[in-house]
Amino acid sequence: PATRVSGLRPGTTGHDLTLKVISCKKVRRAGGPGGLSEAIVGDESGVIVMTCRGYQVDLVQPGNTICVKD
Repeated sequence: PATRVSGLRPGTTGHDLTLKVISCKKVRRAGGPGGLSEAIVGDESGVIVMTCRGYQVDLVQPGNTICVKD
């Protein structure tokens, strides 16, 4: 079953989330493609800050809906 942001707890795994990207900003340009960014993402139950690396930086843009599986 899908997890909601409100159900996330530190140190847990096995989550399947569908999240809307609210905002995103580059934190630094790393040596590889994409660099590093932080995004505010969420669902109806809340929002979280997500760190994005490499190819994720290009995919996680404001207005996009993303699926996160862990």
